[in-house]
Amino acid sequence: MKRVPGKDLIRKKTSIFFSKNTRGDVKQQIIQVAGVKSSHPYERYLGLPTLIGRDRTRDFKHILDRVRGKISNWKVKYLSQAGKETLLKAVIQALPTYSMGVFKIPKTILQELNRLTKNYWWGQKNDESRIHWCSWDKMKLSKTNGGLGFKDLELFNLAMLAKQGWRLLHYPNSFTARVLSAKYYPEVYFLEAKVKRTSSFIWRSVMAARPILESGLMWRIGDGSKARIWQDKWLPSPSSFKIQSQCLDMDLEAKVATLIDP
Repeated sequence: MKRVPGKDLIRKKTSIFFSKNTRGDVKQQIIQVAGVKSSHPYERYLGLPTLIGRDRTRDFKHILDRVRGKISNWKVKYLSQAGKETLLKAVIQALPTYSMGVFKIPKTILQELNRLTKNYWWGQKNDESRIHWCSWDKMKLSKTNGGLGFKDLELFNLAMLAKQGWRLLHYPNSFTARVLSAKYYPEVYFLEAKVKRTSSFIWRSVMAARPILESGLMWRIGDGSKARIWQDKWLPSPSSFKIQSQCLDMDLEAKVATLIDP
């Protein structure tokens, strides 16, 4: 029997993490049968942590380390303000983007990233004290509104996670959607799913951004079997997209289908 090169490559890139309660002889048996290596709990795969523990700040500390490494190599005195702006937007504020599309980054990490960005912009080094001539809230505004267009990292993180929720809605047959659906909402829709005590950090992150997604969603009426008359957004009215009158004689959960003449 010949070995397939592709399978050998997959085995080399595959690792398995064991619980600390797993016996040593069981670990060795599984490793021999599977033909893969054992990994440590806090290794990263494709730049993302493979295991999120209780200390989430530690799990994402590598983002801060990368940002500090980049900033320490840049000479402040040789760059104009336009050069600083380009570097901060294209490098520093872009580094955590990949992680933000999967996890809700802890606030302490995002606040430290903002602090590093501000200090570099105003030319502050180590414990130096430099005057910040403009508040960061104004600098985060778009250039058309008088700011410089720096990202609000916390809002940007939620926007990236809301995008993942949008994909779960629009591509329910994708591999990711099928896995999450089978585990967290097998009998309901994504918008009706709940966060359980045993839910993973990835699922909690996506659900944290769902209110943002819901605020901009409205139903496109087909047969009207899913949209609720009194509670959902389904009218083509730009004010609220909802019925404003009170529900009197109809069921509060009545669907739009009851209003449609078959």
